[in-house]
Amino acid sequence: MTFGWGMRHCLGSHLARLMLRTAVGALLSRFPGLRLAVPAEEIRWNTRSIWRHPLALPVAW
Repeated sequence: MTFGWGMRHCLGSHLARLMLRTAVGALLSRFPGLRLAVPAEEIRWNTRSIWRHPLALPVAW
């Protein structure tokens, strides 16, 4: 997701990033054994859009 740029930058972007950081931290605290279920080299990435992201992220705990 994008927060815009320059004059049209989203005012809530800092809050959204803080919430994401808190959520990921809570997830890792709740599941300390959380790990990738496949080797990192096997993760397929979407490269068609501006934002690069995994197509799937299999995990195990």
